[in-house]
Amino acid sequence: MDWLGIGVFILSIGFLIAIFCLLPTLRNLAKTLDKTSSTIAQAEKSIEEITGEVKVTLYNANETLMDINGKVAKLDPIFDMIHDSAEAAHRASSTLSTYALTRVNAAKQEATVAQPEQINGILKSAAFLYYFRKAKKQQKKSQEFN
Repeated sequence: MDWLGIGVFILSIGFLIAIFCLLPTLRNLAKTLDKTSSTIAQAEKSIEEITGEVKVTLYNANETLMDINGKVAKLDPIFDMIHDSAEAAHRASSTLSTYALTRVNAAKQEATVAQPEQINGILKSAAFLYYFRKAKKQQKKSQEFN
């Protein structure tokens, strides 16, 4: 044998040893791939079942929404009436507020006009009381001396 034949023989022995070393790993890989394929098959079945249930749920949700929309459409006139009555109440309260504000302003103006007269009356009353007490004290003093 020549050197080329010996090299090929050594390479084939090395390749054979590598195959025997990798054989358990390849068997484990085959088992893992089998389990993965069975898991994927189960997932596909589950997805098909869930898809059917989701379709039924969506159909029921659409039916419910259509029913609610019909009932809300029947309530629209009631909400319009409530809106109209609220606007009328707002207009009435704003009118009353304006009236009350004008009455308050009129009362303030009357109070400012009448205020100097009231102050003059109070001052005159205070002066009367002062002079009355003064006169009373003088009368007592004159009675004490007599």
